[in-house]
Amino acid sequence: MRRAPRPSGRGSPGATARARGPRPPGDAWERFARPALWPSWAPHIAAVRCRDDRIRVGAHGHVRAVGGLLARFRVDAVDEPAMRWSWTVRAAGLRVRLEHGVDAAGEGSEAWARILAPRPLALLYAPIAALALRRLVAT
Repeated sequence: MRRAPRPSGRGSPGATARARGPRPPGDAWERFARPALWPSWAPHIAAVRCRDDRIRVGAHGHVRAVGGLLARFRVDAVDEPAMRWSWTVRAAGLRVRLEHGVDAAGEGSEAWARILAPRPLALLYAPIAALALRRLVAT
C-alpha cells in the first residue's frame, strides 16, 4: 500500500499525526468513511451533520466540537481503494486542510492525518488528532 505523504520540507506549514493499532485496515477505513461514526472515535467531535452517509467528493456539512465550536467542512478528494481522503474545515475565521489515510501495518493498521495549516495551529492540533487516530485503529 502507499504510505502517507510527507511534509514538503523544513519550515513548511503543517504537521503529521500517526497511530498504529490492531484494527484491520478496512475496518479503520470504514470508520473514517462514515461521518456519523466520527464522534465514536474522535473525542473532540461531539456531533456531525452531513447529508451523505459516506464521504465523497463534494460532501459537506458541520462538525460540532466538544465545547460548542461549529466548523463547516467539505470533502475535497476520496480514493477508496487506496484508503485516502482529504477535506477542508473552516471555523472561527480559520481554514484547515486535512489529508487522511489508512495503511496496513503488521496484523493491524496505521492511520495518519496531515494537518495543512499555519504551523502553530497544526502543532496545537496534532496531539488531538493523534489521540483520535489511536482510537480509530484500536479494537
